[in-house]
Amino acid sequence: PASDAEADPREDADAMIATWKSLSKLRKAQTKRHKKSDERLREYRSLVRSRWSELRKANLHKSGADAGVLCLANVAAAAAEGEEARKEEYVVSGGRDGQAVVYDVGRGVVLASLAKCPGLISSVAGAVIGGKDDDNASSFVAVVTGSDEGTIRLHSLPSGRDEPALLAERNFDSSPVVSAVIHPSSDDQAVRMIVATRNGKIALVKYRLAGGERGALETVFELTRQGKEKEDVYTAGALHPDGLIYAVGTDEGT
Repeated sequence: PASDAEADPREDADAMIATWKSLSKLRKAQTKRHKKSDERLREYRSLVRSRWSELRKANLHKSGADAGVLCLANVAAAAAEGEEARKEEYVVSGGRDGQAVVYDVGRGVVLASLAKCPGLISSVAGAVIGGKDDDNASSFVAVVTGSDEGTIRLHSLPSGRDEPALLAERNFDSSPVVSAVIHPSSDDQAVRMIVATRNGKIALVKYRLAGGERGALETVFELTRQGKEKEDVYTAGALHPDGLIYAVGTDEGT
């Protein structure tokens, strides 16, 4: 791998490992608790035996010849230990029209339409940042979009406001972004994102919310395919919920 780091990776590595340990412990505790719950088991069996049905339909990308949804992401505030319900839940969609739309699932309304980009939206992801430990603490919805022109954009949608803000954007190369995800270690200090492009580049980037210089996306580390005899073409990427494993898929099925 080749490294082109612009930020000290140690603080990010420490934050990511701490998040992984915390989420892993919480997930294991929830799994153990659910296994002992007869009600949970009955709910699961009922779901497996039932047929899927359409609950709601929303036409979010219908701008003439450019209509069509290309990517979707679910965004939910993480429940604290012992909590079952989630306080906030959204669906973010990216379209052929270069638009990203944030849909409020609870209220059944479009919360915001984000700034249109020149190309297609090839990847979307989001997370609720802040307000985890204090119900009165301010929080916002962070949304990252990737385009077929190799650009990622980070948007902020503060709670209680309908006007989103474009925090930063960066072009990695001319290759389409196949995956852009927000790492669960993101907090009120920094938003961390993992980006993968079709030509085989993977990068961890961050945007500082407090301390240091704001306004730019910093590269923490970058991996490329240098030295490989045959170049892979990345087509998809996914991050484990605990945040320590990232996987990519190729056009050859690997």
